[in-house]
Amino acid sequence: MYVYKQTEPNLYTVGFYAPTGKWIPESDWSIKEEAIERVHYLNGGGISPNTEFILKKIAYSIKEIAKAIEVVNERQELADERAEILRRSHDRFKGKWGTADE
Repeated sequence: MYVYKQTEPNLYTVGFYAPTGKWIPESDWSIKEEAIERVHYLNGGGISPNTEFILKKIAYSIKEIAKAIEVVNERQELADERAEILRRSHDRFKGKWGTADE
């Protein structure tokens, strides 16, 4: 069975005691409630509603970031296409009429 114990000020270590009595640490947490949630999870309790809520918010944020990156990439592609069209137009104009920069 996993338990937590305060190992330093503001440090909670999750772990278990081996049959020999030796402490086997699993993870460290600076927030007691997070250590408690980890113990709950490791002992088969699943994730807490608070953790589930946070994970859903993170997933939503990741989706929104991905959408924003797509928009930026699309805008860059359009800007690249416009620049290429302008370059071709300039090259055709220069070839047909000549320009002052020749």
